[in-house]
Amino acid sequence: MGYLRFSLCLAVIYLHLRSYTLSGQTAVLVFFVLSSFLTSYVTTEIYNHGFRSKLAFLANRVVRIYPVYYACLAFASACLLLIHPLPNFHEHTHFPVGAYNWLKQFTILGISTSEEGRSIDFGVIVETAWSLSTEIFYYLIVGVLLGGRKWLTTCAFLWAVYYTIHCYNHRFTFMHFYCTIQGSVVAFMLGAACYYHRGIIKKLGVCRLVPAILLANIALYLPDFLKQFNELLYFTANISLSHNAGIRLNDIMISFCSLPLFAWIIVSLHQRQAKPSKYEQWLADISYPIFLIHIPATWIILRVQPLLGLDRWLFFACVVLFSMLLSTILVITVDRPLKKYRKLIRRKN
Repeated sequence: MGYLRFSLCLAVIYLHLRSYTLSGQTAVLVFFVLSSFLTSYVTTEIYNHGFRSKLAFLANRVVRIYPVYYACLAFASACLLLIHPLPNFHEHTHFPVGAYNWLKQFTILGISTSEEGRSIDFGVIVETAWSLSTEIFYYLIVGVLLGGRKWLTTCAFLWAVYYTIHCYNHRFTFMHFYCTIQGSVVAFMLGAACYYHRGIIKKLGVCRLVPAILLANIALYLPDFLKQFNELLYFTANISLSHNAGIRLNDIMISFCSLPLFAWIIVSLHQRQAKPSKYEQWLADISYPIFLIHIPATWIILRVQPLLGLDRWLFFACVVLFSMLLSTILVITVDRPLKKYRKLIRRKN
């Protein structure tokens, strides 16, 4: 799934460079779907020998996540120390205030954002670490508590759908589903449910599945869509009101229409028997470091942009290429040497 992961990373980079894009925010939710799908897979097929196996799964995740994260944390800290003034880009990224907030940076646990998308911590060094904190929480839920439990996971997914509809009807913003642990439950439960019911999804096929998903979403959101469409027409002259209504409509409807489509893509890629090429494996390996390191990489490119005279798309290309270079270095020096330990944990399990 290297191509999919790398494409999602590109969407996230574009989100951060453009401040607001639906594709980037949806990409983060798709990452959550993919993460829970693979978590359900490994805890059912590999780490399926009781509680000690689940602990081995968590140990494997620690070896995968934290060394690369600490390397990115060190790089971002060096950038914060050496680049003066810091470019006006993600202005709430700075050194934490207080020992408790420093502890969050090293444990990842508790790093979060508010529903408005701003950090509620007193400083954060690796801006994207909030999503890692969310993933670690769901490793415990999907991997440890629900791992190998098909119908319990199915019930959890149905509850997540109910909770999402409830929040939508009570006018929760899209950022609730994007930024908070409880709001992102539907993305994680969708991925887990898709793993356990992948046989049904395969039998349905894309020709039957896609129209059914779209019709279900239309039936669910059509009444509110018509109401907000009238609001958009009425407030045509008022840019701010029209903009806010449009963001709410597009974010929630388009994202939740697209998530099941991406879930089908993930199921299809998982069932593909062909071994990934070296190039695809390389893209898969560097996707995680890119997700963490692209913001400090952007700081550096922003500092040299006036000297190079980069336009918008050349600037985006330079950020991507520089992030890929840094990520490749991290994979070679940090991630790959630790792969043998992850394999050892898996074999002992």
